[in-house]
Amino acid sequence: MVRGTVIFLNGASSSGKTSIVKALQSVLEVPHLDAGLDRFLWMLPKRYLDRPLWDDVLGLNTEAGQTGHRLVSGMHRAILALSEAGCSVVADHVLVESAWVADAAMLFADLPAYLVGVRCPIEVLEQRERDRRDRTLGQARAQHVVVHAHILAIGGYDIEVDTSVDSPETCARAITTHIASTPPQAFGRMRASFTALPPVQFPIERSPFPCRIGCGACCIALSISSPIPGMPEGKPAGVRCVQLTPDNRCMLFGLPERPEVCVRLRPEPEMCGETAQDALASLEALERLTRPDPQ
Repeated sequence: MVRGTVIFLNGASSSGKTSIVKALQSVLEVPHLDAGLDRFLWMLPKRYLDRPLWDDVLGLNTEAGQTGHRLVSGMHRAILALSEAGCSVVADHVLVESAWVADAAMLFADLPAYLVGVRCPIEVLEQRERDRRDRTLGQARAQHVVVHAHILAIGGYDIEVDTSVDSPETCARAITTHIASTPPQAFGRMRASFTALPPVQFPIERSPFPCRIGCGACCIALSISSPIPGMPEGKPAGVRCVQLTPDNRCMLFGLPERPEVCVRLRPEPEMCGETAQDALASLEALERLTRPDPQ
C-alpha cells in the first residue's frame, strides 16, 4: 500500500498553524486528515484542560508533564498508522520538547513526511494573543524560540513560512509547491543526527503527582536567588512570594517571568506529604539542610 503524505506544521501558539491547516485541506487534491495536537488535547477529559491537571499536559508552555508526553507519543504513532494505511495527514504541532523531536525523526524519516516551520515575529504573536482572548497571555513568548530551537540545531525544516507576511492561502500554496517538486529531507537529517544516541525515551516512568491547589508551600518556605517581578533581589526563605495570590496560587504560572527554579520544581509525594502543612514542614527542613554554612 502507498503510504499517505504527512505534513507537520510546527510553530508557537498564535503563529497561524490552524489557518494554514484549513487552507491546505482546501487546496490539496488528495484529502488530508487533520490530526494535529489540538485534536488530541480535546480527547482528554475536560478536567485535564484546567489547572492543576493541565500542568501535567502542557500547562508550563515549554515543558510537558507525563500526561503530555504520553499524549504526544500516542499522537505520533496514530499519525504513523494513518500514513501506513494510505491516509494523508496534515498536523499542527508545538515541538517544545527535544524528546518529541527525536521521536518524530525516528518514526517519520522513512515516510513521505514534511516538516514545515511556521514563523511569526514575537510582537505579532503577542498582539494576536491579546486580540483572540482565548489564549494564555505569555504562551507565545515562552514558545517563540524554543519551539524551533531543537529542529534548527539538527538540520532545520523542509520549508518555512511567515504568517506575518503571507496569508494562510499563500503559505499553503508555497507548501504544496515545495511538496510537488522536492522530496522530504528534514526528518531524515534529524534521524541521522540521532543514530549515535540510545533510543528516545519519553519521561513517563513515574506516576504523576498533581500540585495541591491552594498549598503554596514552595512559594513560602524556599529561598529564590533569581529576580522575581516585585522582588528584584529574589526571595528569602520563609518569606511569602509577592506573586502568590491570597488563595495561594502563582500569578506567574505559565509566564516567561516565572523563575526557572519554580518551573523545574515538581511536586513529589515525599516532599508534599498529605497536607499543605506537611509540605511546608518538609520544605523548611530542606531549606535548612541546603543553607550555606555561615563563614
